[in-house]
Amino acid sequence: MIVQNASQVHKIVGIHADSRQITPMRVMFCLALCALIGSMAPIAAASHRDATVPQQAGTPALDAPQATYRYTSQTDGTTQVQRSTDGGRTWADAGMVPERVLQLVSNPMNDTVVFARTGANLWHSETGGVNWASVASLPGRPLALAMTGHSDPSGLLFLGTDTQGLYTSLNGGETWQAAGGRLSQVGAGSLAINALAVSPGDEQVVYATATFSMATPQGLHSIQLAFISVDDGRHWFEMTPAQHLDQSIAQMTPLVGPLLAVLIPTPHGTQVVGLDVGLAFATGLSDPDPGMRAATARAIGFSHDRALLPILLLDLRDPDLLAGDQVAEAIGRLGDASAVPLLMPALSDTDEIIRARAATALGWLHAEEAIPSLSAMLRHDGPWASRHAAEALATIGTPAAMAGLTAPLADQPMTPARHAAMGALERAGQPAVAAVVAALNDSSAVVRTNAAEMLGWLKPASAVADLARLLSDPDPAVQAQAAWALGEINTEPARLALNPAPVALLVAPVLPAVLPRAIADVPADTWTLTAMVALLVLGLLAIVLIWKGPRPTSHLGHT
Repeated sequence: MIVQNASQVHKIVGIHADSRQITPMRVMFCLALCALIGSMAPIAAASHRDATVPQQAGTPALDAPQATYRYTSQTDGTTQVQRSTDGGRTWADAGMVPERVLQLVSNPMNDTVVFARTGANLWHSETGGVNWASVASLPGRPLALAMTGHSDPSGLLFLGTDTQGLYTSLNGGETWQAAGGRLSQVGAGSLAINALAVSPGDEQVVYATATFSMATPQGLHSIQLAFISVDDGRHWFEMTPAQHLDQSIAQMTPLVGPLLAVLIPTPHGTQVVGLDVGLAFATGLSDPDPGMRAATARAIGFSHDRALLPILLLDLRDPDLLAGDQVAEAIGRLGDASAVPLLMPALSDTDEIIRARAATALGWLHAEEAIPSLSAMLRHDGPWASRHAAEALATIGTPAAMAGLTAPLADQPMTPARHAAMGALERAGQPAVAAVVAALNDSSAVVRTNAAEMLGWLKPASAVADLARLLSDPDPAVQAQAAWALGEINTEPARLALNPAPVALLVAPVLPAVLPRAIADVPADTWTLTAMVALLVLGLLAIVLIWKGPRPTSHLGHT
């Protein structure tokens, strides 16, 4: 039964203002009502219902795993697409593609975006495979398809064609750009891209197999090769199989560990195809094209060949910004601790760019001895070096490094140091939480305010109690940022801290009708005290009424 108004309460209990007839049954009902209220333990507890986030059609829940797809060809030439949101344990029909599908790929960052490759066309769905539309313009007959999700907003789509080589699209296939270098169309010959794959360890690493065909007076000659790109397909390096194959390579499997190798099936078993990174390969660091120098450096870093460290150190001063940064990152990826003492003096170089590159390399090397210098660079260096120092501290990730990142939270305006530190703290994620929570106890209201804001970006559920305490902080700015952070965390304890519910759960639906809204929003502590007093009064009243009872009448009908 739901109580609708105050008069209904009186009717339920059976007491009227002008009535003195209190029956034992009514007293027992009153006591039962008191017991019902008193049995809600604890008395200040609130009942909450999680608010679900509205979902668009075909959009998975926020906490659901990445959706996966499969397809089944039908006898009428169409293809049934199915979708799973629980890792393939259960499947549900999505939609139908009006042709026989040969391959499905989805956007890793938005699994409602799916592409289906058929023998002659490409189909596109933005509703998790429910509705499909053909991609109007293709540069050639599609032979292979791959997609990465890190290029916003639509992802990077790779399309291998039968004669025109490799193409990419950043807008879902509306327009296409031909790949350069070794995977572009070749003169009078043709270039077929038979297979494409993306590394599970780094989405910028893409693999391709190609068939080069050339007609000569002696006949048609073809050669099969495998290629790798470490920069989203902008530059390609030829991989080195143990032997060239006569048939087209239509499948490849990236290795989980090394990023520079794949497995390909052959008539004689599986064959490993890799990139040979050595001294000859390192000559690419002197290429006139800065993009090639950057790609070469990145590949050397992935190789983990420490013999190439001296060459990388010499190229730390590359005049191109991207190439030099990739050299610094490659030094760190090699993981050779002997580079640390060689890099430390570069943190004091007169060139800010060199200082920034040294910071990047030391961060990748997890050089804890560099933390004091990196912390000072963050606070006092230029914006470029400051950002790289902050990222290096986040990569090192120790408590001392996190303490260095929280120091700029003392800046009241958004200085370059504070901006860089907040970005790095968010990048660090969970390892940064303890240091930021500790800053909530700082004597400076500015630090407490900025720390609360930072927790709003990090969204750690473990910080709810500390943020809730700041709702009573003497500084209004601290209170406001703590409230915002709790709203961003948005767990049930965070919502309870922001809006504690009244205790009188039984009559909560009555309050908006019989009491002003201001009373309905009284804090929980006040309701607790009020409920206890009400229970005591009702109990005493019941005892008095039972003890007093109705007076018996005489045989004359007079009291």
